[in-house]
Formats: sequence, C-alpha cells, structure tokens
Amino acid sequence: MPAIDHLRTIVSDAFCDVPPPEEGETFTAYDPDCDDFLDVYERSGSTWATLLRYLESGDEVAAWRIGAAFHFLTPTALHYFTPMYLLFSLDSKSGDLPSTLTFLLGPMSHELNPMRRFEYLNNIWGLYSERQRFAVGATILLLNAEGHELPFDARWTELVFTGRVKREWLGLLPVTGD
Repeated sequence: MPAIDHLRTIVSDAFCDVPPPEEGETFTAYDPDCDDFLDVYERSGSTWATLLRYLESGDEVAAWRIGAAFHFLTPTALHYFTPMYLLFSLDSKSGDLPSTLTFLLGPMSHELNPMRRFEYLNNIWGLYSERQRFAVGATILLLNAEGHELPFDARWTELVFTGRVKREWLGLLPVTGD
C-alpha cells in the first residue's frame, strides 16, 4: 500500500468516532463563507466524509469557501472536520489549505493575543487523542516532504505529538534552562 493510501486510512480511522458539533456550535464568529460552508455541508449529507467526497468532485468555489470558513470553526467543529481538511489537503494542488491547517493548529501565530492563543490551542489539543494527533502530524509532515512550504517548526511538531502548548512558545514567559 503506498504511503499516501496508508495515511488516508490512518486519518479516517483516527477520527471515525468524533461526533459532529451540535447545531449552532460550528462557528466562533459570523462570516458569509460560514453560510456557504453550512449550505454545502447540509447538501452533501452532513458528515465530514460526505463533505470530503463533495469537495473531491471538483467544485472549486465550494472548496475555496469551505477553506475560508475554516478560520471560524469552534474547537469542537475543528476537531470534527480535521480529517476532511487533512484528506482534502493530500489531493489539493494549492498550498493554502495545508498552510491554514498548520497555522490554526500550531503555536506560531502572532496575530492573536498570546493568552487567547494559548487557551485556544489547549482547548483544541485537549480534544484530540494520541492517534488523532499522530494522524495530523503525519499528514503535515508528508505534505511538507512533498514540497508544501508550511509554517511549522520544532515547536509545532512537539505540540502535535504531545498535545501541550508551552507558554514560552507564545512569548508569555521567557525561555529558561533546558
């Protein structure tokens, strides 16, 4: 089995039991792309797997809107839709979606208040099992090896595999000792 097919199985199996977000618990803020996301989600069958099949059918506008709405997902919704984004990224010709995924799940954002970023990442990674963190990390590392220029470093890799955000990564505390 080629590595990419094996990775697809790892991702699908790791997230197979994650429940969808409750109605009204999908987005943290309103954006017109969120309406488009929900419309496509409902028309495609209301699971991340059916949404993925819809995206793979080639609707580039829907893919762009779903990618844009990614920024507004709650931690619970992000957890649920992560496999769809990971698997779609493996076939995506654009580096935008993998880069967005890496940005949203990693500690290097300076655009958000550091304390909010710390709490946000801890809320997200607290939802992911070890198998799920492995699936995320393996996908991002494969995408990087295939030439996607992704915004991650050793901090991101450690975060994925441990599930813990360190305050010094976000500039809240000075780095000391080890």
